[in-house]
Amino acid sequence: MKHPITLDRYIALRPNIKIEKGSDGSRTVLLDNREVADIASGEGIEIFLTSLLIYLDGTKTAAEIIKYSEKDGVEVTHTLGCLEFLLESGFLYQFDRVEDMYSTSHYADRTYQPQQILDRITQSEVLVCGEPSFTRLVAESLTNAGVVHLVEISSSSLELEELSSWKKQAAAADLIVLFNVDLEKVLLINAWCVEQKKVLVTGFWNKSIIWFGPFLIPHVTACQSCLSERLQHWHQSNYLNSAQSGTFPMLATAANLLAGLCVEFLSGAALNKSLTSIYQIDLQNISFQVYPTIKNPRCGVCSRLLKYPEGAVIHV
Repeated sequence: MKHPITLDRYIALRPNIKIEKGSDGSRTVLLDNREVADIASGEGIEIFLTSLLIYLDGTKTAAEIIKYSEKDGVEVTHTLGCLEFLLESGFLYQFDRVEDMYSTSHYADRTYQPQQILDRITQSEVLVCGEPSFTRLVAESLTNAGVVHLVEISSSSLELEELSSWKKQAAAADLIVLFNVDLEKVLLINAWCVEQKKVLVTGFWNKSIIWFGPFLIPHVTACQSCLSERLQHWHQSNYLNSAQSGTFPMLATAANLLAGLCVEFLSGAALNKSLTSIYQIDLQNISFQVYPTIKNPRCGVCSRLLKYPEGAVIHV
């Protein structure tokens, strides 16, 4: 899915994003000063990025950036191609006024009318699938929050050969929640959700550690394929066998947090850090951490780059 640039809207790098040039000419993307991606420029691309980055300060519209880039000798199609790539990768904000820079990137129109918010929640359809000892708590919290159309199924019924049956159930869902589902199945479902434009949030449980997130909004936020290589050490081989329904003091709290994030999304909330982060909760030591995430520009599932992972070639 290609994200068009609106010429009369302002454009800026996200406030917490930096794109730095390496000694080999490649670009490193930093989120909150931590490396999250890299852009290995293809032939002719470096001049586009060099020209564009100096103008992405939030004070210029796309039309103005194109005008300045033309003066630098960059063709309009190349400028648009780079801007679309940066926007799709999650590195840019596009907004209406300079003052809006820190409150942009909305996935849905946000309403502050309580009845409209409740209507959105009650009209939404949610599919919850996974480890019953946890998903049952999530489902109860969603029901208590007003979600009426909710289907809960166990991960034991989610066999690879039965994904066609599962897809029929998922086709009507506005949000899909997977918890402690085998990673191979998660990646298959993730690819299907990207293709079908379905929103997905995934979680895992390993011994006393639960983690979940971010919310996959296809072609907007990071998908599980984006994260799988970077977070491979989290997916330990024994996690499916270590889930237990014991009396951890924070089990219900973790389930309520995930349910609360689901309700936040269903209500039409802005696409903020709470929906685009990974949450790691230590049930035994009663602690949690939050990690920001961003799309991988070289992802083979949700990226529109022409080749990966050996280098990003922007399709212009």
